[in-house]
Amino acid sequence: MEEVALIAAVLFVGVLPMIGIGYVAYRSFAAPQAAKRRAVAELRNYHHPTLVLEPSPSSDEVGVLSGEVRGYSVRITPDEENKIWIELASDPGLQLLIAGSLDRSEEDHFDFGDPRLDGVFTSRRAADGQRRKLLDDAGAMAALRAFVQEWGRKLRFFSLSGQQLIASPIEGYRKHSHFITPAQIEGLLPALLDLAQGLDRARLGTVPLDEKAARCTSFMEPLAHALGSNVVQDGDRIVVRGRINDRSCLAFIFPAGMEAVFLSATLPTSSGGYVIKHGPATQSSDQPLADDVHVGFDGKDAALAALGSFTPEERDALLAFMRSVPVDELNVTGKRFVATLRLPVAQLDAAQLPDYLRQHVTMADVFEIANARGAQG
Repeated sequence: MEEVALIAAVLFVGVLPMIGIGYVAYRSFAAPQAAKRRAVAELRNYHHPTLVLEPSPSSDEVGVLSGEVRGYSVRITPDEENKIWIELASDPGLQLLIAGSLDRSEEDHFDFGDPRLDGVFTSRRAADGQRRKLLDDAGAMAALRAFVQEWGRKLRFFSLSGQQLIASPIEGYRKHSHFITPAQIEGLLPALLDLAQGLDRARLGTVPLDEKAARCTSFMEPLAHALGSNVVQDGDRIVVRGRINDRSCLAFIFPAGMEAVFLSATLPTSSGGYVIKHGPATQSSDQPLADDVHVGFDGKDAALAALGSFTPEERDALLAFMRSVPVDELNVTGKRFVATLRLPVAQLDAAQLPDYLRQHVTMADVFEIANARGAQG
């Protein structure tokens, strides 16, 4: 009996670590992949009365939902940028942002005088006239308060700029996948549409169509010269598609607004979702990389694991990229490598945009090399 007990104890001690290793492997590799497949399946089977899915040719990506809802043009990228986009009927002439840290030195910065609103929007900009119109309009302020009360602390990104209203929910499928869930679409989209209607009814101000066309043209020329046929004008936005340095890339530029330039490149292999942000770490859960760059809590472990394979030179290149382009937020989700510029379009030199896009692609090269090194090590 003692021999049997001894053998059982030895087997238990030997098998227990193997069980632990198997569990860790499942949590690290199998669980995220299973969650991603489930998210893709759920979103591809999601039905909306007026939105149509343009499926991605890749089996591990969803595609784009687009269409018209309540008279508004809507575009949802549940996996690429993980955002809901709505085009307002008019430009309210203000910028509101939930991302990064508050910078009171911004030109045209203002306070609502409402702790709930001031505590949520990290950037608040408007000219004096537009500011007064907004604060004096009961309907617009009621729409903002209602939206913030329901969604203010549930968003990882929000931007109102020009006629573009963009939002990204904070959780998605939690740590295994950051795709927008069908339930979040059903909740966030109506709330964004209510906000859009409240702002449009206020008629805070518009940018004339001829001015929008002129701004698009001023950005179009240097981009077309540098990138050729990759650049197309789509309404009041410029879309860059194609390949730079043999890498697939994409950019949305909204010259008619005060902000929105999104640069995207495709990585060859999928990685966990994480965010690197400009600005000092403001929460105990943030991980500082430098005085003015930090890793957000969402996906922090995946970010630190990826950055752990960077050489000192590659880490310096990342910090220089975040500062010089300048990047407000760098999202690495799946195969998507997306940078959001922190400067309003009005303050950007159109001639610099081709160089910014090339720097973005170069930084994607750095991440690819470091990720490959980490996979081998």
